[in-house]
Amino acid sequence: MSTIGEQTKRFGPGKEIHEYLDAFGEKQQRLTSIVAPPVTDFSCRNWTAPKDLRLVDYYIRDLANGVERGSFPSGLDRGVLTQVIEHVVDSAEEWGDLKLSQLEWFVAQSGVEFDAFNPSFGPGMRNPDVEAFDRHKADLRQYRETMQDYRLWQNKEQASSKRKSQEEVERQV
Repeated sequence: MSTIGEQTKRFGPGKEIHEYLDAFGEKQQRLTSIVAPPVTDFSCRNWTAPKDLRLVDYYIRDLANGVERGSFPSGLDRGVLTQVIEHVVDSAEEWGDLKLSQLEWFVAQSGVEFDAFNPSFGPGMRNPDVEAFDRHKADLRQYRETMQDYRLWQNKEQASSKRKSQEEVERQV
């Protein structure tokens, strides 16, 4: 593990930041980008929460909000969490108040059999998140393009609205 200073010496100043500052005619500053080494450990054994972070214990049923049932993960992506979400949504009167912190207890004590076998994850196997990303890359690209178009439209609408309100103020004066 290296410190930020060591990374800065190793990878040098951030080119994009300097180009950005130059484009706006500001004085060149010695800003550096922090480049972290690639992640090789996908477990949570080294995770630590920031000191000022307040964690939220979500209701499991809320994890399904806005997601159509047909869009839930399926096949190898349908892990225990997806199965629990499905069960909670299907029996909301009984389990609607189940929280994420109670997930392990629920899986162990509920009497429901959840398929916890995932043959695509293990030593020497490719990261399943990378595999899922690769499978959905085209859909993600289309979504980003749609959102980019929406944001452009939104910015035009805001500019138009500001211009109209400015014209109204000028007429009143």
